[in-house]
Amino acid sequence: MTNGQLYAQAMASTLRIIETVSQDRWHAPTPCTEWDARQVANHIIGENLWAGELFCGKTVAEVGSALDGDLTGDDPAAAYPSTNATACLFLKY
Repeated sequence: MTNGQLYAQAMASTLRIIETVSQDRWHAPTPCTEWDARQVANHIIGENLWAGELFCGKTVAEVGSALDGDLTGDDPAAAYPSTNATACLFLKY
């Protein structure tokens, strides 16, 4: 299995988990004691968007702080799938 396939498989597994979080549970604690469920989702969404930017050829300096802050919008579960597509567009299978 290639790295791209492993990444895509991990994102699909994460999506299945994120889809099960009800709206009233996004502020629930997680094993990452400094982050609630929404913050963990935001981090993963950010990583997918970072991957897309870097796969497009941008440098870390070019991306800068563009992906800082809340990337989840009103609905973290709805925000996540599009970031999978962004990252997967550039994966080599």
